[in-house]
Amino acid sequence: MIDKKLLEELNGMHVNLNQATLGLNNNFRMVAFSKVGDRWLFKFYLEHDNPADREEVDDIVDQIEAIEWPDFKADVEVIVGKEPIPWPTDDARVVVRRRE
Repeated sequence: MIDKKLLEELNGMHVNLNQATLGLNNNFRMVAFSKVGDRWLFKFYLEHDNPADREEVDDIVDQIEAIEWPDFKADVEVIVGKEPIPWPTDDARVVVRRRE
């Protein structure tokens, strides 16, 4: 069973990330996150590699860092491709998933 403190952290991050990702363009296929130890893992799935969208990813993480500072530690993965995206099987939460 998940402990209350972790659940509150996950729910808070979900809300913050949801707000930070409002208005993403259709190149963003999915945005998911999880907590691994004391670090956050953000996964951004793009259909095409686009420098402007990678900059948007950086901006989103910067927004989250500004809210979560000073103990914010995160890893970011940007996955590019058109292959089907499986639903995460780990403890990841999906914030945005494009209808395909």
